[in-house]
Amino acid sequence: MGMLTCFKQALMKANGVICKTPFFSLSHILFHFASCFLPFYNVVAHIPMFIWDPRSKKCGERRKSLVQNIDMAPTILRYFGIEPPKDMQGFDLERTIRDDTPVREAALFGIHGGHVNVTDGRYVYMRGWVEGGEACHYNYTLTPMHIHTRFSVEELGQAEYVDGFSFTKGLKVLKVPGTGRGSSPQTRETFLFDLENDYGQMDPVQDSEVEERMIHYMLQLMQENDAPEPIFVSEGCCRN
Repeated sequence: MGMLTCFKQALMKANGVICKTPFFSLSHILFHFASCFLPFYNVVAHIPMFIWDPRSKKCGERRKSLVQNIDMAPTILRYFGIEPPKDMQGFDLERTIRDDTPVREAALFGIHGGHVNVTDGRYVYMRGWVEGGEACHYNYTLTPMHIHTRFSVEELGQAEYVDGFSFTKGLKVLKVPGTGRGSSPQTRETFLFDLENDYGQMDPVQDSEVEERMIHYMLQLMQENDAPEPIFVSEGCCRN
């Protein structure tokens, strides 16, 4: 039985919210782990989301508004009458599901050590590192672990104990110089794509007005996420 068939059958019996979305697009399988170190093109970043919300009972319809995975938790919490915690940045999608009411102008996405990307739904701006950006790349953690190994003695020997961020609840964190494959992107190029005319992102466009607007979105969202100062430096940007 196909996934959509199962989903439709579940909707017919559901009294609560049902959300279904993958962590990566299915095409990520083709790229395997290599895609984690490439710019996050749409083939990886633009993933499907299926939601049933009994408040609006909308089914079999599509929406054009820009949403993210982080919106699922606030949507579920609000359905049960629970206010999202102050550090939760997503939005309740009840009105978006009901009548396509937008919840954001732009969305920030990417991966640690890679391009900083932002989209307004029409354009995608992928900001690459400037020359020497590696010197500004750090891990901030209280759990000194890579995916498969612990931080080495040599890495921890360079660690500093620094003030944390708005979301670390007053705790200080370890600041460790970035090392390994994810600490240097495969390309430093910066790209601007027009998804309306080039969804496959094959031909970057040159448009200074659009680029300026996308940089404004990027900096605004980086500050809202309390991004550390070295990231602004590695991207060749200054805080607004």
